[in-house]
Amino acid sequence: MDINTAQVPEYLHEHQAAAYICVDENFFNSLITSGALDGTYVSYEMAGKTIDGRVITLNVFSKSKLDEWMAKRCEEPGLLR
Repeated sequence: MDINTAQVPEYLHEHQAAAYICVDENFFNSLITSGALDGTYVSYEMAGKTIDGRVITLNVFSKSKLDEWMAKRCEEPGLLR
């Protein structure tokens, strides 16, 4: 997704959301794991879909919630660490 030329949809999957807030996917995943992005996404399991016996869980992010999250970090930069 080229966020500079394309209209960004309201709901994003993980790599789109990482690109939207301009961080690499490893750092983005650490934000998810730490709980820093709680409230910006919903998770759901894909019924019948597994990898190595584990059910696949997808996270769908809200662009507007990511905007709010990033605006707060811009006001208080230390929150991003």
